[in-house]
Amino acid sequence: MRILFIGDVIGRPGRDVLAAELPALRERLAIDFVVANGENAAGGFGITRNVANDLFATGVDVLTSEAGGAVVGLGSSTFHGYNSDQDGWDSVLNDLSARIDDELPDGRRLGVVNAGISGDTLHAGLERAERDVFSQSGVTGVIAYDLNDIAPPANRTAEQVEADYRKLIAESHARGIRVFCPTWPPDSGITTATDERGKINAWILNSGACDDIVDWNAVVRDPQVPEVYRPEYTTGSDTIHPNAAGHRAMADATPLRWFTAPPLGKPTGLPAVSPPACVSRRRFIIHLRAPRGQRLRSARVFVNGRQIASLRGHALRTRIDLRGLPREVARVTVFLRTRSGRAYVRARAYRTCARTPRHPRPESGHGNTTTPGVEDETFRTLREQYYAA
Repeated sequence: MRILFIGDVIGRPGRDVLAAELPALRERLAIDFVVANGENAAGGFGITRNVANDLFATGVDVLTSEAGGAVVGLGSSTFHGYNSDQDGWDSVLNDLSARIDDELPDGRRLGVVNAGISGDTLHAGLERAERDVFSQSGVTGVIAYDLNDIAPPANRTAEQVEADYRKLIAESHARGIRVFCPTWPPDSGITTATDERGKINAWILNSGACDDIVDWNAVVRDPQVPEVYRPEYTTGSDTIHPNAAGHRAMADATPLRWFTAPPLGKPTGLPAVSPPACVSRRRFIIHLRAPRGQRLRSARVFVNGRQIASLRGHALRTRIDLRGLPREVARVTVFLRTRSGRAYVRARAYRTCARTPRHPRPESGHGNTTTPGVEDETFRTLREQYYAA
């Protein structure tokens, strides 16, 4: 994929130059994707809808405005916009861009880069991730989403797809990039793969391997017939892709925290000027408390996607032991569920520098004793400190 980045487009003169030059430039250089900075395109008044539509008509694919980085959508035809309205700019990633502009403040939001290719698979996406994700400047996250892996002719199993996810996660984390995982939607046309899709969705929701998740399947499926879309999300479409209303519903369900989260830290897969410092807290106790006004019912704790504790009760804590992990960024992820049924997820990254591989010790229960010398870390009670799932 050949991507052209264009700097600040200022006012009418900038738009006129773009309209005159960009179409021929795209054709001459075989440009696949154009990103332009449009924050001054309305001549000192930011950017308006009409000005944005003018820029899109010239051949710009993505407009940026006061973004401090980008999240890449790595997927297939749904990200490519299949069955959204022609020239309506209302695919799921376009709708997400509109939400980011409307709901997040300048200086704290990330842009969206669409790397969707119709007919692609997650497995094939791994081969182009270096070009379309890792080599792009300022990327802090990637949304991995597909359905074609379990359809003919790929016919991959859930176990193979999960292995691909883990490979993408490992390669992304080595570069300080988060991986966000939506669940896979219904498709009554792939009847032989129904069980595989269910396994993949269960893995996404329960494994803790992804940095954050959204259950798009629950958003668009028909509650009466879970293997098909809700009628309002597929009218005029097919059994695989949502229509424009479905695209909007998926965008509305996506957590905007994905587009404010900072990078995971210094990339561990690149050489550093000096050896990175080890995490200061390699053994500690975490106390799990519900957000304000909520009562805790249960929690699950993961280290690097491996569950180390499953707890029940209202006052929970568990020991985290990062000693012995290979040099990398270790992720501690906590899934909380309250008595009211709400779910929360909190993740934190630590750099480890231990020498001998060793897995964290599994635990369960309340853990009523504190190990001498173990540092204490509290997961804060304020609701805004949690990620609401």
